[in-house]
Amino acid sequence: MKVHRNSSVTFPTFNSTVKALFDTGADVSSVRASVHSKGKQTITFSSDLTRGKHYTTPIVSVVNVETAMGNESRPIVQLPITINNQTHSVSFTISDNSTSSVQVLIGVEAMNKFGIVVDPSGT
Repeated sequence: MKVHRNSSVTFPTFNSTVKALFDTGADVSSVRASVHSKGKQTITFSSDLTRGKHYTTPIVSVVNVETAMGNESRPIVQLPITINNQTHSVSFTISDNSTSSVQVLIGVEAMNKFGIVVDPSGT
């Protein structure tokens, strides 16, 4: 399936549809959120996706991510997303970064699950 670099994705858990950046240079997908608490096994966050409500979910692993500010450790959670009527569970890092303009980034792992090819001719 072809998508443009900025295409809509739906998060059924939150009943929320947003424009996401499909980034062929990123392995893992990411959600920008405010982290309220983080333990060894769970994380509680809120974002525009959750409509400001706190959402608690298990942490499945932790990954080191290279950012413009250096390396940082981020928790990974599983969230179902729907793209073009297909739904899959996808790994997302939770980025506690209020300065980023990107709310949701879809990485190559998720694109491969959906069989997505990014059409560079559109936005």
